[in-house]
Amino acid sequence: MTWLHLVRDGGDAWVAALVAHQARGGEHRPTVVLLYAAVPLPVPPGVRVLTLRSDAEARGGPPTHEAVDADGLVRLIEDHDRVAVW
Repeated sequence: MTWLHLVRDGGDAWVAALVAHQARGGEHRPTVVLLYAAVPLPVPPGVRVLTLRSDAEARGGPPTHEAVDADGLVRLIEDHDRVAVW
């Protein structure tokens, strides 16, 4: 099962713990998208972390992770079994 985590605020340790738990178990394949001013989550290697390109541009700098545009975000939502917004 694939999980897409849309993170608006990366300060919640339990979100990072959930993503790490999903990644360790192997049954779930989490992907994280950082929205707005979300700070990167401490996730294990192998977890795909992206940022919304328009948010990175609004912050005045280049994306710190793989960037996705609005259409790409819609495709990610469609392609994942479960979506959680934090």
